[in-house]
This record gives sequence, C-alpha cells and structure tokens, in this order.
Amino acid sequence: MKQDAVLRPLVICLDENTAKRVLALLPEEISPICCKTAPESMPVLERGDAELVIAVEPFAQDVDGRLLPTLLKEERICLLLLTENEAPRPMLTEQGVLVLPCSAPDFLMQQAVQLLIATRRKLRKLESRAAMLEAHVEEVRLINRAKLLLVQQLKMTEAEAHRYIEKQAMDTCRKRRAVAENIIRTYET
Repeated sequence: MKQDAVLRPLVICLDENTAKRVLALLPEEISPICCKTAPESMPVLERGDAELVIAVEPFAQDVDGRLLPTLLKEERICLLLLTENEAPRPMLTEQGVLVLPCSAPDFLMQQAVQLLIATRRKLRKLESRAAMLEAHVEEVRLINRAKLLLVQQLKMTEAEAHRYIEKQAMDTCRKRRAVAENIIRTYET
C-alpha cells in the first residue's frame, strides 16, 4: 500500500448503536469497511483490505475460531478490541492489541483510535524503509555475483571487476544492477 494512501479500517460490530459510536470516533477522511460478524470480516482480512481493525467482542460469532489467530498473525494490522467486560486481557496486550471496555468514555476511545492510526502510519514508513533496504541488499548481491563471475570467467581481480561494472554503467547510462544482470545472463547460461 502506498505511503500516502488513506487508511482503511475494518470495524467489526454486531450492535448498531455501538457501531455508530465507533464510526463517530474515526476522522472524516477515513472510510471504514463495516462488518457485523467475524465470518463476514474474514474475506476482508484475507484480501488484505484493512490495516486497522476495531472489533467489538466479535469472538462470540467466530464459530470456526479463525478471526483472532488471523488478526494476531498479520503484523501489518493494528487492532483495537472493545470488550463487553472490563477484565484485563494480558495475552492480547502482550501481542500488541489495544484492549478497552465498551464502557470507556468517548475521549479515551478517541485517543485509542488516534494512537492506532498514528501507529499504523509509522508502520507504513518502516515497511517502506525495509522494502528500500531489501532492494538495496538484493542489488548488492547481484553486483557481487556479477563480480564473482568476472573474476572466475575473465580472471579479473575483484577491484578490476568492480571498476568494470562501474565503467559499463557510466558508459551505457544504465544502472549497475542492469549491468550486473547482463553479466550474469552472459556467463551463467
């Protein structure tokens, strides 16, 4: 998902009045996906359409028990669970789930929703950075593989192979990655 894309929360709530209360907490620019039951929400989660989930005790309708494991395994989802009772849920909070009772005041729920949104936006930035770093590492691996082939096939030193790739990239106005891929295609086939 794009860095500047609007967040799409999934609201899972059977009770209409509670759902209206939860939806009123969301900023105007956010357009939620609403589901009444756990089974109804599973296709949304499986498609990856939601990054934020606000669930109001959805587990009673979760007959096959898939909802909670799905929510907990998906690292990109930020989850706010609103519970009917005020009993603490340490197993969930240890896994990063924000748990509040439904009876919590609106200002507290508003703060929780804002925290969830801010957390998801920070996660997006980290995901973007991780993707850039992975791409860089992959490029370095390709270049190193190409240098190794030049050393093995053309008996160059590593420094000569490095200079060769750099010069080819500059002379042909291509990226080093493209030059390395061409070398790999040439000598590995």
